[in-house]
Amino acid sequence: MNNTRLTITNRVRWTVSLICIVLILLAGAAATVACVRPDWVSGVKKALFRSGRSAVTVTTDENFPFKQSDDELTRIVSARFPLEEGFAPEDLTTLYDYKDRSFELARASIELRQPAYEAAQAMFTAAGEDGVKEFIISSGYRTRDYQQTLYDNSDTGYVNAPGESEHEYGLTFDVTTRTDRSDFSQTPQFEWLSAHCWEYGYILRYPEGKESLTGVPYESWHYRYVGKEAAKTIHEKGWCLEEYVALS
Repeated sequence: MNNTRLTITNRVRWTVSLICIVLILLAGAAATVACVRPDWVSGVKKALFRSGRSAVTVTTDENFPFKQSDDELTRIVSARFPLEEGFAPEDLTTLYDYKDRSFELARASIELRQPAYEAAQAMFTAAGEDGVKEFIISSGYRTRDYQQTLYDNSDTGYVNAPGESEHEYGLTFDVTTRTDRSDFSQTPQFEWLSAHCWEYGYILRYPEGKESLTGVPYESWHYRYVGKEAAKTIHEKGWCLEEYVALS
């Protein structure tokens, strides 16, 4: 009996040792590939990122009289009206520096242009006074290089191309909350913003049903500062920004 137990124990030890050796060899091989062929690693990352997802396509209404705005606050940034190469806002502010802010941040490095921050601060303060809190700004201004990185690692239709993203303009933020469960549109925070964001100069930039004009799928989390006057008109008429610029 003792010899049998000893034999079983030795087999278990041998098996465990073999598994450890295999794992070490695999780790070494992976490290070698990462050093010698980083392009392979990049390709694997992209494949993992894209797995299970299909491209998003939007059909644009080519009969609509699209027009660019002369007003800086209502300037359209899109595939039709991209930002010029080298554009960079001069009035950016780092939101983390404001310790009395009425919202949370997903990262300490998030920036917005000063008017957009001031309006957002007033807006989220008012929401808190109405009992709606726990807003988290997850994205603000993006450099073109960062937008390029996001674009390179996404499926077509999920991320705007560099120069075509409002995030590069600095007047836009993405927002979430701790309880959104991957659907911000089903939260009290979204309900409050839908009713009140226009009062502070913000609009839901890519509303449902306007995809053929915005060129972007519905995004319940993406808000753009356009100023109180424009936001009021857009809210009252049920327009998107493209309609405001072309028809007002």
